[in-house]
Amino acid sequence: MNAWFAVYRVAARALVPLAQRRLARGPGGPDRSGERRGDVPESGGELWIHAASVGEVQAASGLVECLLDADPALRIVVSTMTPTGARRVEDRLGSRERVRHLFAPLDYRAAVARWLDRTAPRALLLVETELWPEMLHACRARDLPVAVVNARISERAGRRYRLAAPLLRPMLAGLDRVLCQSREDADRFVALGVPSERIAVTGNLKFDRDESSIPGPADAPEWAPSGSRPCWVAGSTRAGDEPVLAGAQAQLVSAGSNALLVAVPRHPERAGEAASTFRAAGLRVGMIDDGGDDIDVLVVDRIGVLEGLYAIASACYVGGTLEPAVGGHNLLEPAFAGKPVVAGPCVANQAEAARALRRHDALVTVETAGALARTLTEWLDDPDAAGAAGRRAREAARSLAGATDATMRKLSGWRGLAGGRSATS
Repeated sequence: MNAWFAVYRVAARALVPLAQRRLARGPGGPDRSGERRGDVPESGGELWIHAASVGEVQAASGLVECLLDADPALRIVVSTMTPTGARRVEDRLGSRERVRHLFAPLDYRAAVARWLDRTAPRALLLVETELWPEMLHACRARDLPVAVVNARISERAGRRYRLAAPLLRPMLAGLDRVLCQSREDADRFVALGVPSERIAVTGNLKFDRDESSIPGPADAPEWAPSGSRPCWVAGSTRAGDEPVLAGAQAQLVSAGSNALLVAVPRHPERAGEAASTFRAAGLRVGMIDDGGDDIDVLVVDRIGVLEGLYAIASACYVGGTLEPAVGGHNLLEPAFAGKPVVAGPCVANQAEAARALRRHDALVTVETAGALARTLTEWLDDPDAAGAAGRRAREAARSLAGATDATMRKLSGWRGLAGGRSATS
């Protein structure tokens, strides 16, 4: 154990009370807080898959289904850090008898050790960049094999990780396999000390969708706008998006449009803040529980409803794309729904999806409220053009499929896992 890790252990243990209070504030947090301390039911022999929150669960769900189908004896425990991630596990995998959910242990020595003692998993699959030092150290000390699927390190995160290289390098060197989204991600893992022969590029699991599971208009929430007026949906919005969205909607209203903006903040607890921004632009704002149709903007303070809302939209804006520090949210959700897609220029975290959409002439990039209003006006005034843009977007999304197959092949035989072709083939 090097000096950097010793310092990390002290700091992590000191921050435990703060982390427990913060996580307990989430829905479902307090009554299961013991799991975060390692107080979990005893088991043994499961494959442990750790997915931090909603996005990681979404990415891993198809892979979990394929692993279960390939091996009728396999049992899986999926851990998340957040209650929203737990709910997504229940939504996507709750019907599978051989899957259970637990909250992951906080990353301090006693909690991780107790969690591992009681679960006794056969191996650990980490999803994306859940690289917790104590977790990795404990697995290596127990000779518990660890692999990473859908692995990614953004350029910005790569710079931070390089600063922590003395802490991370010994632990990352022990990873059995790192299956990356892109060649750039693979190069960053090599720079952090993972042997190149353990790395492969398998693509992004989020790009694989069973199209029968993609929500349609009938899956929209019961409180969603009816078809009596057009609506455009702004999904996963951040503070940097909302002034531009407000300005665009104000221009549409001023021009006589009756189109409704449905704004879905990335974090539901920000709904009040978002509503204030829209009201400051002179717009009439409603929340889900308010009722009434005499509004310009509906602000949604729910999770798990965005894809259903995209399905009823005339056009879709994807948030997090006007702030370089965010780098964009999922561009393919509206594309799979067959909707025209508009976003800001900051799509570093969605680079491959953005490239595919641009190849198919299916992504409009805007930076100002005026540009957004003009784009929306074109689509709202010409449904045929909007429909054509949506079909191009869906074609772009479909062109990126294949990561689940590639990941299954690379995992075949690893610690006894069955491989083969995925259900999406």
